[in-house]
Amino acid sequence: MESPNQKLADAIVGLDEQQKHLEKILLEFGRTGLGGSCLICGRKRSGKSLVLDQIIKRHFIPSDVRIVNADGEKCSSFAASAKILQKHGLDIGNFDEEKYKKEIIESNGLSILEKRVRSRLSKIYIYFNAQLPLEEFKSGFFQLLRYTQIPKNIIKKLENESSIDKMLQKLFERVGMIAWLKKLVALYEMVYTRIGKMPDPVSSLNYCLEAILCENEQNRLLNKLSVRQLILLNCVAKLDGRNNRICEFNYREIINEYYRFSNENKNSMRVSDIVLYKDLQELVDLDLLVIAKKVDNGQLPYRRVMLNIEQEAIFDSVKMRKKLIPGPVIDWFYSDF
Repeated sequence: MESPNQKLADAIVGLDEQQKHLEKILLEFGRTGLGGSCLICGRKRSGKSLVLDQIIKRHFIPSDVRIVNADGEKCSSFAASAKILQKHGLDIGNFDEEKYKKEIIESNGLSILEKRVRSRLSKIYIYFNAQLPLEEFKSGFFQLLRYTQIPKNIIKKLENESSIDKMLQKLFERVGMIAWLKKLVALYEMVYTRIGKMPDPVSSLNYCLEAILCENEQNRLLNKLSVRQLILLNCVAKLDGRNNRICEFNYREIINEYYRFSNENKNSMRVSDIVLYKDLQELVDLDLLVIAKKVDNGQLPYRRVMLNIEQEAIFDSVKMRKKLIPGPVIDWFYSDF
């Protein structure tokens, strides 16, 4: 979920040490054209790009900065791109996440650097994966709340409520990342702005927490699915999109949609009905599809199910493994037909 609150989106919590270390290297380079290099290590959404962007905005004028893809084409996002300070000759690049995922985990990325680049790297590492202590995680929550439209009296009430500690500890144990803490705060702010008042701010926060934890669990499940199962989920989403008044579809309809996909896009992915029935049942067992009420569950072809996940979450999982999925299949996911 993207936050419409830019102040909240730009807020940096718990990365002071990494920020100071990186800032020192960049400022030395900006002043003298000299200075050490470093390797920034961290998983997705750990704050690498955010910290780097903040430092560059603070110390370099906008005309010095352009964003390009690795192949030199302009792009609008820092993700999977290189940021170049033209007048200073500074080049900061990201590695392709999927292609090098295993190597980065095992070697912090050093093994995938070209020899001529590696020979000029200093031995400075800046890690963005360090787990925040629980107390800092909790204080970060209230720090982020101050960037929102939530009134001070509600924030004060939350600070004095003992059950909030247990809620934040639950999120810390399940996820432990500031990015998810931001998601919780952004959702809480959205609830407040939509309903205007919060008769019970604590219960509202708990509902938001459960929604965030559910999203995290669903994302984890999606990332473990086969490509064929992702396609089946998207088949249901496409059927749903074409049939505005109908949200329940039987296995036969879903399988026919899958065969339509394979015939038009990737015939090598065609499999037997039995295999697809098994895949669909596994998706039901994982609660990504839910059995419609008052239906006959006896005969598989007529078993009716509904999608229990947002199509955007399916797209996110596809993006995570886009290098492993053929181009025509990727195009099909995002097509309207």
